[in-house]
Amino acid sequence: MELQAKLETIVDGVKSQTQEVEAVKTELADLRDAFQGLKAANDAEIKAEPVDMKAKFYDEVKNYRGETELVKEGQIKAASFNVADEASAGAGVIVEVNRKIVASAIEESALVKLFGRETASSTKYEKRKQIGLSGARWEGENVDGVNGAHTDSPKFTTLKAKFGKAIAKPVITQEALSDPFFNAEAFLMNDVRKQLGRLAVQGLVSGAGDNQPEGFTTLFTAEQAKVDAGTHFKLLANSAPAALVDTLQAMQFELKTGYLTGAKYVMSRDVYQVVAGLKDTTGRPLMQTSLVEGVAGRIFGFDIVVDATLTGVVYFGQFDEAFKVVEIPTSLEMLRNPYKIDFCVEFTVATRIGSIVNDNEAVVGMNVVAVKTK
Repeated sequence: MELQAKLETIVDGVKSQTQEVEAVKTELADLRDAFQGLKAANDAEIKAEPVDMKAKFYDEVKNYRGETELVKEGQIKAASFNVADEASAGAGVIVEVNRKIVASAIEESALVKLFGRETASSTKYEKRKQIGLSGARWEGENVDGVNGAHTDSPKFTTLKAKFGKAIAKPVITQEALSDPFFNAEAFLMNDVRKQLGRLAVQGLVSGAGDNQPEGFTTLFTAEQAKVDAGTHFKLLANSAPAALVDTLQAMQFELKTGYLTGAKYVMSRDVYQVVAGLKDTTGRPLMQTSLVEGVAGRIFGFDIVVDATLTGVVYFGQFDEAFKVVEIPTSLEMLRNPYKIDFCVEFTVATRIGSIVNDNEAVVGMNVVAVKTK
């Protein structure tokens, strides 16, 4: 009887332990399910975050009632929408909006479309450029070794980007904002993007470099010292329309052979009118038609691009290699002030854009005097 009692006690203990093990297994299964559910929800939240953050950003812009900066240097300043991580979705919205402004500038000008693009983190952007070559010489063989003259040594200079701050300050009336059938703010932001883009084109093409980018067309000079310094492009002697065939062809010989691959002619409308009428000795047009979008024609085997912002000039070379547009993706700033003007909301939108000479040997320019126009 005593042995049987001990056996029953052991059996009861095993059953109890088995039940505890099963309970632990159940708890582990529940925890596993909960973890998987939490992970799935977190993944869904992360994937949806860029869209949600973007919507929240625009909602903040629309509904904010203070005078403090919403956005500065890529950081959203409203307390209810705080972004500290520059790689977050909120910062991505700033980058996206700013790049749309730069893209709008490129859409406005055939010349600006050809420029290269670089990204900077601040307005202190600069690069080093080599001036001159190391040099080489011929040395006699099987002769007494002597210390000959040194070959030349290269020099270096620092090229700095010139930036400008483009600002738009539109005003919307309270009536327009309250119109349920017209999204005034969305319309305004799209218009601001276009206007800032056009202002950027003006700066990139003809900017003076003082509180604005240094314009591409302002960097052409006949002063050889500036060309040798790497800061300016070479400007050839002026051409008369009667000599345009020879001078256009001569521009090719101003570039080193490596720059001819992918080179283009960019000219103003008035010069293009003359080029389109040029004929060879048999009366056939020198310019061939082109089916490529954005290319007005071809001459001497090179594409012709016509830019409406130019007058009486023609450029030739690799523009993406010669000149760079420098953008700061996180430079967008936006203010919304509903108190400055009664029953109106004033917006202040600003962005920074710059330019820098990349390789001044990649392009040459020429003025065409007394161009006839229709």
